[in-house]
Amino acid sequence: AAPKPAPSPEAPEPAPPPVKDAFDLVDVTAQVGLRFTHKKGIYPAALANIGPWLASIGAASAVTDFDGDGRMDLYFTSTATGSLNSLYRNNGDGTFSDVAAKAGLADVNTPQGSLRPLFFDFDLDGDPDLVLTTQYCTRVFRNKGDGTFEETTAAAGIAHCGLAYASNALDLDGDGDLDLVIGDYFPQVDLQVPSRFDFMQNSLTTADNGGEVLLYENDGTGRFKPFKDNLGVKTDGWAQAVGVWDVDGDGRSDLYLAVDYNNDHLYLNKGGPRLVDASSRLENKYSRNGMNSEFADLEGDGRPSVYVTHIYEPPYKLGGNTLWTFDKGLGPARERAKDLGVAACGWAWGAKFADFDSDGFQDLVVTNGYISQNPDKNYWYRMSVLAAASRAVMADARNWPPIEDYSMSGFQRKCVYRNVAGHFELVTHETGMKEDVGDGRGLAVVDPFDEGSPSLLATYIGGPARLWRAVPKAGNAWVGFKLLGKRPRDAWGAAVTVTGGGRVQRREVEPGNSFMSQSDPRLLFGLGPGGKAEDVTVRWPSGKVQKLGPLAAGRYHTLQEP
Repeated sequence: AAPKPAPSPEAPEPAPPPVKDAFDLVDVTAQVGLRFTHKKGIYPAALANIGPWLASIGAASAVTDFDGDGRMDLYFTSTATGSLNSLYRNNGDGTFSDVAAKAGLADVNTPQGSLRPLFFDFDLDGDPDLVLTTQYCTRVFRNKGDGTFEETTAAAGIAHCGLAYASNALDLDGDGDLDLVIGDYFPQVDLQVPSRFDFMQNSLTTADNGGEVLLYENDGTGRFKPFKDNLGVKTDGWAQAVGVWDVDGDGRSDLYLAVDYNNDHLYLNKGGPRLVDASSRLENKYSRNGMNSEFADLEGDGRPSVYVTHIYEPPYKLGGNTLWTFDKGLGPARERAKDLGVAACGWAWGAKFADFDSDGFQDLVVTNGYISQNPDKNYWYRMSVLAAASRAVMADARNWPPIEDYSMSGFQRKCVYRNVAGHFELVTHETGMKEDVGDGRGLAVVDPFDEGSPSLLATYIGGPARLWRAVPKAGNAWVGFKLLGKRPRDAWGAAVTVTGGGRVQRREVEPGNSFMSQSDPRLLFGLGPGGKAEDVTVRWPSGKVQKLGPLAAGRYHTLQEP
């Protein structure tokens, strides 16, 4: 046999063999006392033909510490008019109690049902407030600091009426408070009392008749006003998620808009405030059904990647999910989903990166499934009659074939990917999620037990929410951080870099990323076997850089801006 060639000097050290069954995901929903079931939206008879389609999006959640006790609480929204939302307070003993009624956040689904909740401290008083999009008009609730909320929609100045699945918060003008982005999906229409029917997409790949993406300036007191000329942001609508990250490394948070039926958009924040359209960096020849916008620095070298979920349903849709990596400079982003093994996961929705086995490499979970009804009836075939329709015909909801009890990409198994030294392996079958075929929507990451292990909060259309507890099996070390900034207090936009366990890792505080979900604002780092946080660098939103370390593993550290 020919001798094996010697490795080149540039070749990396071989990765250790992967640990089989490195982690499990265990359903602990009932054990911890969560009993929330999403209620679907109900629509008038005039829209009966597409009722299941309209009712297929909702089921959102948010992780927040609403009462300031240091423990992560959970908020769930329902879409049906008159239904109740739930706010589960973390009791600190491994259980939760629903206190939504007492907090004033339960009976908020009249006249329109809830969609996307976003908690952030918009008045700079140290408590997370709530901006809640609904099936029509957005509502605003101020945290009073005593465990209750009061509605301040009129005083807040957000006179927004439009059906929005997408929202996020970031400092667009550099004044230290968090501004607001809301992305409407449909053109302006109240689906409960529709005055128009031309609100469906007018193309499956180049739709240009969707809603607006709106940018609101926060004055720091909880009052908002539209940014002048919307800072130049112009889209064709159909936004499903607003991702936030410092893409170009200049210390300012940028915007990634995941868009359905058309190309995604990337806007770079150049200060001033000024946003520059950099969408040309994306080779938009891929799927055009953007649902989720989740960022991570997978290599720890300052080159961010954004994972956008799409539809992969042969033979109808073949593009699949995308993972764009932004190299330094102004060149095009590299699409790597197929190379890394994370492109194909059915009709995908929420997705989150998290290091479930604490080995220093971020794993990935994707939820999926659209409409699960009669498995013997396939709406894809019925929908094909629209493939050759004109834009006007497709846009009119009355022309869509009735869905009735048909399924469309239903009963799909979720995708759990383990990151093995930079490549992803599908390990759903090794976890408790192997039996999960519900119509999933949102995914949030949370450490509800403060044990340094990221759990998953999953929501399902018309079904019960589930808490999947991560159970790592390798006994690796970890370290976590809670950041307290000066302005903004919740430190959204801060970046933490940790050197330890033979790895350099970087995270940003951007809990609003993902599809209709908000995650734990704390940052978790896996350190591998016996690893330590040798060096820790924090870049605060103000631009200050703080260097710390070594810091003890196996605990959360509270870091305050100097």
